[in-house]
Order: sequence, then C-alpha cells, then structure tokens
Amino acid sequence: MLNVEMGETTPDGQITLEECRCVGACSQAPVVVVDEEVQGRLKPNKFPQVLKKVQKPS
Repeated sequence: MLNVEMGETTPDGQITLEECRCVGACSQAPVVVVDEEVQGRLKPNKFPQVLKKVQKPS
C-alpha cells in the first residue's frame, strides 16, 4: 500500500511510517495517528480511506 518500511518516508515525501508504544487510546484500539489526530477502532479495510484523506494528488 505505502511501499515503505517502518521509519521510512514515501518517495513523494507525504507520509512517514512510524511505530510508537502508546498514544493513550487503548480503549479505541487499534489506532493510527494522522496529523496529530487519533483514528480509533480502525479496521484494516478502512486504512486506505484514511490515507486518501491525507495524500495530495501527485
């Protein structure tokens, strides 16, 4: 999907994939943080929609 490894940034410089131990949202797990906004109860099939919201057209 992103074609990057943990800690890397996409070639277009738009997204960096980072791992963290805690964002203080255990009750909403699984979560991702996008532009400092917690996206909770995220199912894998919904992740592409989250990415589309933050990616600028190339």
